Amino acid sequence: MPAPAIAGIPRTELVPVQSTIELLTLVLESESVTGDAGRDVVIHGAERLAYRVEWTPFAFRVRRLDAAGTGDREWTLAQAEFETHGLGEAIRTGMLFAQPLPR
Repeated sequence: MPAPAIAGIPRTELVPVQSTIELLTLVLESESVTGDAGRDVVIHGAERLAYRVEWTPFAFRVRRLDAAGTGDREWTLAQAEFETHGLGEAIRTGMLFAQPLPR
């Protein structure tokens, strides 16, 4: 099965995400630069699971991306809930990466 576009970007070209605050900053930066809600991220493990992360007042909206780049599952997570989600674990283990912004 084909993967979302971000899953095919080499790790060296992705932006490492080292904290939840940094993820929020990257999401807001992307929204400001592109005008689109959210930012794509990938857990750089064997499966390369891709997600679209958006910020809403008081919570992250997280969509797991399918091969077409559309969401097949969605969660709205307060920060404490986010920490226990797979993305929070990926941040703690250094495996979460964000898509670079267009130049």
